Amino acid sequence: MRHLVVSVYFFFVMLAMACASPEEDALCSFDEDCGDTALYFCDQQTGQCREKAGTADTDDIGGGDEEKDESDIIDIKDGDGTTESGLPDETVDEIGSDALPDDDTPTQWLDPVTGLTIDIEIDQLTLAWQNPTMAGLTDIKVVRSMIAFPQHILDGDLLYEGLDQTYADTSVDSGKSHFYSVFACYGALGCSEPAVMGGIPCYDRMDLVFVMDVSTSMDYILADLENEIGEVWNYVSQKIETTPRMGLTVFVDDVKVVNDGSTPYATVDQIKGDFHSWYQHTSSNEQTQSSATNYDWPENSLDGLALTAKNFQWRDPAKALRIIILATDDTFREKPASFSSGIAVQHTYDETVTLLKEGRIRVAAFAAKIGGSTGTTDVQPGFFTTYNGKEPIPAATGGAVFFIDDVKNGTLSLVDAITGFVETERCVAGER
Repeated sequence: MRHLVVSVYFFFVMLAMACASPEEDALCSFDEDCGDTALYFCDQQTGQCREKAGTADTDDIGGGDEEKDESDIIDIKDGDGTTESGLPDETVDEIGSDALPDDDTPTQWLDPVTGLTIDIEIDQLTLAWQNPTMAGLTDIKVVRSMIAFPQHILDGDLLYEGLDQTYADTSVDSGKSHFYSVFACYGALGCSEPAVMGGIPCYDRMDLVFVMDVSTSMDYILADLENEIGEVWNYVSQKIETTPRMGLTVFVDDVKVVNDGSTPYATVDQIKGDFHSWYQHTSSNEQTQSSATNYDWPENSLDGLALTAKNFQWRDPAKALRIIILATDDTFREKPASFSSGIAVQHTYDETVTLLKEGRIRVAAFAAKIGGSTGTTDVQPGFFTTYNGKEPIPAATGGAVFFIDDVKNGTLSLVDAITGFVETERCVAGER
């Protein structure tokens, strides 16, 4: 009889062990050694199986309306009013220690940043946000990827961590997509779901100024611009900014910056009307600001460019693309030379190029290759080729040069050349 009692006792002991969780505390090397991986994992520090957080008979965090089982809340207070996670004691008491993550996976119940915005410039992208007010916030992390929005703080380059509410990324690649995720982090509790925002460093504003030779031989260019400026205007309004910002400078031996450069054209009809007026002026063979006759072939391109660089009301070059469209069919003179009209040139070649480069102004020039009184003089230096060993103006400013005769004979569309140049340049950072 005693043997029977002992046997029954061991039967129930074994049955109780079988009914217990065999995976809990068992030795392991991998999660699979613990049986049901949905419920258990292998703790690599102890080499024992552990039950996963949230699988016990307590409420999921943020789920259900039932009361929490207070026996499942582990008090890990440090005695200084905070826990090991850096959170106030009452915070851990409220959520329970099972909520503390084992890694940096984003946690849905942690408050994220809000109101994330991006300010796009050609050489930097600036993020701004509002920090959450949830207790225990330790830092904000900004992570960038060039492929997709990071879903984890390790999914890209960690650019910033701190408690500021703005970050300017100055190491950007112009014209390429940048994907940002901003995480609010709470020490050992982990980080929130990311707030995401992307941007491409391209100009969304442009100042475009036409610097036009209005001597007699340039009538066809002014006529083309009068007829086609509407297409350029529409392109800019659709691609860059709703109301284009354009200006006009005209020159022969003298130079006139229309409206002193202080009042850009408000409508396409205004600039179209001025192109028409200066088209009519070409037949007069006079200077821009007097009735003095234009006797010689060189025209004052250098002062036209330099005075435009100085006097037009350019916007911030970090935010607005700056472009000059230059059109001339002849060469130029530089300071201290004068024209036969007696008008002295105010700038040297080097001074002009320096003004353009310092202003981050790109010059797209429509220029000739031969000209002069006989039509056989090489007029390429400074536009197509070097000038006294110095880089041509379009190349020096990151611009382009087009053969003006191609416009005259109809093989080059003035509109296509201008809009194509703008399209190429609007996502390219220029000289600083």
